[in-house]
Amino acid sequence: MILRVADKPQGRGRSARRFGECATLPGNTSRRQRHAWMLLFRVFNRQPGTPLLPSRPSVVAPSARGGTARRVWALAAVLAALSLLPALGAVDPKQQLDFAKGLYERKLYSLAVPEFEKFLKSHPKHAGAATASYLLAHCYRGSGDWVKAAAAYEAALRTYPKDPQADGALFSLGQCYLRLEQLDKAAATFTRQIETSKDPEALAQARYWLGEAEYQRRRYPQAEAAYRSLVQKHPTHKHVPYAYLSIGACAAERGDPQAAIAALRVILERYPQFEAIDESRVRLGDALRALGRHREAREAYAGVSTRDPALRLAAMLGSAYAALDAKDYRAVLAATAECATLSETASRERAETDLLAAGARYGLKEYPAALEAYERVAESRHADLAEEALYWTGNTLRAAGRPDEAIARYTALLTRFPKGAFAARARLRIGDCHADAGRPGDAAAAYRAVLEAHPNTDTAREAQAAIADLLRQAGPGGEETSQLLREVGKLPPGSIAADAQVQLAQKEFAAERYAEAAALAERVLAGKPSPEAAEQALYLLGAACLQTRDAAGAVKAYTQLLEQHPKGKLVEQALLELAWAHLDLKQYPEAARAARRLTDRNPQGPIRVPAFLTLAEAATMAGQYAEAEEAANKALASNPGPTETVSALYALAWASHSQKDYRTAAQRWQRALEKARALPESPMVPRIAYYLGYALTQNKAYREAIPALELAAEKGPFAERARYDLAWNYAELKEHDRAAAEFERLAADYPEGRYAAEALFLAGEQYFARKEYPAAVQRYQRAEAQKPEGELGYQIAMRLGAALYYTPDYPGAAAAFDRAAGLAPGTKERAEASFWAGDSHAKVEQWREARPCFERALQSDPDGPLAAQVRLGLVRCLLATGEAAAAADLADEGLKAAQGDAAAELQLRKGEALQAQGKHADAATEFLKVAVLYPQSEWAPKAQYQAGQAYENAKEKTRAIAVYRALIEQYPQSQAAEQARARLAALDP
Repeated sequence: MILRVADKPQGRGRSARRFGECATLPGNTSRRQRHAWMLLFRVFNRQPGTPLLPSRPSVVAPSARGGTARRVWALAAVLAALSLLPALGAVDPKQQLDFAKGLYERKLYSLAVPEFEKFLKSHPKHAGAATASYLLAHCYRGSGDWVKAAAAYEAALRTYPKDPQADGALFSLGQCYLRLEQLDKAAATFTRQIETSKDPEALAQARYWLGEAEYQRRRYPQAEAAYRSLVQKHPTHKHVPYAYLSIGACAAERGDPQAAIAALRVILERYPQFEAIDESRVRLGDALRALGRHREAREAYAGVSTRDPALRLAAMLGSAYAALDAKDYRAVLAATAECATLSETASRERAETDLLAAGARYGLKEYPAALEAYERVAESRHADLAEEALYWTGNTLRAAGRPDEAIARYTALLTRFPKGAFAARARLRIGDCHADAGRPGDAAAAYRAVLEAHPNTDTAREAQAAIADLLRQAGPGGEETSQLLREVGKLPPGSIAADAQVQLAQKEFAAERYAEAAALAERVLAGKPSPEAAEQALYLLGAACLQTRDAAGAVKAYTQLLEQHPKGKLVEQALLELAWAHLDLKQYPEAARAARRLTDRNPQGPIRVPAFLTLAEAATMAGQYAEAEEAANKALASNPGPTETVSALYALAWASHSQKDYRTAAQRWQRALEKARALPESPMVPRIAYYLGYALTQNKAYREAIPALELAAEKGPFAERARYDLAWNYAELKEHDRAAAEFERLAADYPEGRYAAEALFLAGEQYFARKEYPAAVQRYQRAEAQKPEGELGYQIAMRLGAALYYTPDYPGAAAAFDRAAGLAPGTKERAEASFWAGDSHAKVEQWREARPCFERALQSDPDGPLAAQVRLGLVRCLLATGEAAAAADLADEGLKAAQGDAAAELQLRKGEALQAQGKHADAATEFLKVAVLYPQSEWAPKAQYQAGQAYENAKEKTRAIAVYRALIEQYPQSQAAEQARARLAALDP
């Protein structure tokens, strides 16, 4: 049975609309064009030698610049001086040229033109003739006479093509052609400059304006190539953001929204202060909406902050379209309310606003309000919108249970727009309305009209399905049934034919009484059926077996059908379902062969998409990813339905995912998720969302992965894992609060799950990262209460010890580290845990408890990375318990491999051990080694002071004084220096 889905309000008759259609500026100039002309204006008002795009001058009050009166006086003085000059007949050529140039430099173009002309006429061979020729062209350009300027530039370039000024003149000539709308000449001129110039700035300018010329010629690939040349070869040029905006516009014109998105995102990421940033956001929203990425589109539109009414209107209209596509009807109404205040009453934008608002009302089932708005648009002067609105008035009336009034509206549409975009669907809806009203004969006549007027279209196929529905629902007799049959009889021969028992079997199958259907099919086969009936019976038998999970019986029936009726009408459907049966039996190669036989026939109609989807599934299960991708792409290219589209996109994404091409997989999962979420209660949504989140996470796009993982964590087979990955992504983003909350929620939702202990541990990690040690301790203790084994148990105990250490709770930390040592997976890990247990005891001077911990660490890994620290800890224990000789020996052993602060402290402790033995001179030497060998160590000042003390104890006063003085000089701000000053005062008053 083919089920037809009722129309959903779209609010418009086209998939996307260019920004320029709704946001125009005076003179029919689009905003993107206006930015181009702003650049052009700046170029034409520059002096030779100045940058092509000078920064905007600051606004200074007249008084700060000498005042308006002063400028007027200066101009008057210039003119007065001109009036007093004698005739230039006797002036030498240089003076004549200098005079003309002086006029030009003062922007007195109308006065400079005749002087340059006279000079060139009198001295055509003069060395300054080239400069005069180019400056004459500049004068025409400066006065806005583009025709004369172009002619002058052409003449100068012909006469002096090698002059250094030719490069800039070429650019100016191209700009003149742009002004004159001679776009082919402009493009040729900029191309010529690109081929001849060696000046990076000139090349950048030429590439940009070549793009502008090609864009205005609607040669979008050529324009885009020019813009891309600019951004690739001059990435720091000031035109680059304009070029990216234009690349986006070109891509949109070419119908490639993905490329437009890529270009426009560059602007948002790299040029947040770009003057056209809001236009970029609008265009980005349009491109995202064209791809059906409605949420992202609305975010882009929402970022528009300009007060420009036209641009604001474009953003709000785009947002309304995206919200309608996403079925967020309240958001549509909010957006259209603002659109109404920004658009003029009779404008196209106002009509679109009303159409969108009507669509929202329709979606909310507020039919009277929707009808009022649709009828208002239907009366507008915008034909395409009026037709669309008239169609939706019919749909609204039908939804409101008024089928005859709906028929009147559809009939009015066909009268007014007989070949319009909605004509076929209007005829189809007339049939639906008759069917709603219980008039199957009239409905069949209307559907037949669709078949005759619109053959071989999707609408025609819907009409055929509707006729089949009418026949299935028809009663045993009555005038209505007779009329229906008469109408069906007018269809082409062979469209409806079947044996009575086969029809009865079909009815049983349709009623989901599969055993009865199978029995009837077998009865047909036991008799002497016609070939057509036999084929249908075999097919029904296979389908009934498939529905009752008798996949082997289905394989037998379908195989028999294919052998006995190789050219039958049901061969393709049988091949499809044979492949399904093999899939149910996990016979993947056989399933792939059946599906391949089907796709090799190049099936058309409703079976085409399932055929490719089945092949994609079978190939995927068999690990034949290239074939799976090819089949899925063919399914997508075959006009699939919404559910089939999701299946095809899933197959594509899974192929990339299985090959660990996560970048491609993420893009494909995103498309699949968008389509799946548009379906009501699709069970695929959580699964696809999880795989999308996984792929994005593998690409380290942690932020982008979060929405997908949140969706997957709500329900479905991957909910626990999705919650786990979601928490990890927050951790990767250093959002420790969110990460901790997600890990704790995971443990709470799945207390017996595989991640419970790890989740609590990881929640603790988030608090630990923020140095919230008591909170971390609580989570680690809860994790430890789960009694995890193996490395996780070790990690939890270690981190609990660390958190207690920093709290500080040294006895608690020591106990945790001791537990970690017992759980350690290897000797190095046992050494580390034992060391920290000893260090924790040492913090509270529990030397006797610390000593066995350090000894265990040394025994576990005598040459490991902590060996020096371990020996240092043992040395301190020995010193504390009065075992000075053993401490000195152990310090010597530790110094063999120690470095940095550990070596400095070991050296210090050796000195203390010697001093404790009364070996004061030797102790002084060891103390001085600390200061000399490790001068930047925190122990250096203390050790040098202790060296002085040791010399005092050895009765070597002179050496003690020298050591103290050196200490004060080297570490004047240290506490040890203060102590040294006190000793000096006592020793050398």
